[in-house]
Formats: sequence, structure tokens, C-alpha cells
Amino acid sequence: MGQGGLAFAVALAGLVLALLGPCSAGAQSRAALDYAVHEADRLHTPSGGEAAERAAPLPSAGTVASVAVVVEIRGTRVIVVDDEDRVLAIWSNTSASDCDLVVREMSVNGPERVAAGAPLWRYRELVEDVDWTRRGLVYSWTP
Repeated sequence: MGQGGLAFAVALAGLVLALLGPCSAGAQSRAALDYAVHEADRLHTPSGGEAAERAAPLPSAGTVASVAVVVEIRGTRVIVVDDEDRVLAIWSNTSASDCDLVVREMSVNGPERVAAGAPLWRYRELVEDVDWTRRGLVYSWTP
């Protein structure tokens, strides 16, 4: 990877750190990342119609940075209902009963509705009959 590619990769890491907010990176690592962001911006911004300038070398002094990203996927069940509030399908990514319920019309990508009333009590009637150890489409009914 050339200097430009390295500067861009380090700049991307710096942007991730900026999005994640304060972290345990030391001041020296943060300064190196700020420098890389500046250099990547300079590389990708041609001046006066000329080709982008070549990146200056990264500061030495043994600066190292690492980024750890933690993603939490909440347990969710999507209840698909028809226009008569009959449950057509249930999609699930969890076996836990403590999860978010989302009600949608006619398809898993349909408009969202309030998870209350008839769709919710019809869902509760089906809870015992569904195999919650599966993921994805766990219940389907065709009128």
C-alpha cells in the first residue's frame, strides 16, 4: 500500500474514532490520526486543476492506533399483519421473550404500525406455538 493509501486508511480510522467520541487513544495517537485526516483531505482535493499533491510521510516516533468497534444487535420480532390485523408472518432474531416488537403492514418492509391492539393480542396467542430457537421467518400464514 502506498503512502496515499496508508494515509487514507489511517484517516478512516481517525473518522471512526471521532464518531465514537472520547476513547482511550493517547494524545500522540490522536495527533497522528488528526494529521492523517488532514493529509487524506489534502490528497483528495486537487488545487487549481492540478493533480492532488503527494502525501507527506506520517510522523514517526512510533505512533500506533487501534480501533475497536462494538455492535449490539437488539432482539427484535417483526409482526407482519394484513389490513384486517391478522398475523401473516413473524420474523425474529432472538429466542428471548424480552425483545422489541415491530408491527408492519403486508410485508417485512411495509409501513410500521403501533404495536398495540389486535395485532399484539393475536401475536400473544401464537407465542406458545412458535419455535423461537429458529431465526428469520418463524411463523407464516396465508389467508
